[in-house]
Amino acid sequence: YLHTDVIESLALFPLDSHLEPGNLQNLCFAIEGISHFLYLIWRAIHRHNVSLLELELQAEVDKYIVLLSLIRYRKKYNLIGKLRHLLFEAIRFDESLSETEEYRYRRANHYAGKYCQRFERRYLTEFGSARMYDELRDFYRLGENEKLRRIVNYPL
Repeated sequence: YLHTDVIESLALFPLDSHLEPGNLQNLCFAIEGISHFLYLIWRAIHRHNVSLLELELQAEVDKYIVLLSLIRYRKKYNLIGKLRHLLFEAIRFDESLSETEEYRYRRANHYAGKYCQRFERRYLTEFGSARMYDELRDFYRLGENEKLRRIVNYPL
């Protein structure tokens, strides 16, 4: 489900304007919603359970990868250095979240940030390579525990 306000906001402005730090929120909402939907379908088709942490973690990684791809495609290279900061450091959590929900979102954000930092160091210069896509595909197919293990053990 994508809220009507998000869809209308994205339709009003050219894509380039959504990549600017002040306009990024609705694009992120859309990417996250699509990520949740696709990941749930993929896990269900393969008869795998999915945890809420796993769902949020994958959505955070998907947001980073989609935005990084858009930035590179639109040749807005000056935004690459800001992307991880915007997604993983300059964040605020909704005050109405329960303690359990906030903890889950913080964990997902923390681990996704670590993964994306290491991913960027390893694949930014070979963005679009077969090795990069293999890594993303492998990570996508992992369950929660395997994703966390991959992140903790991911080579620098």
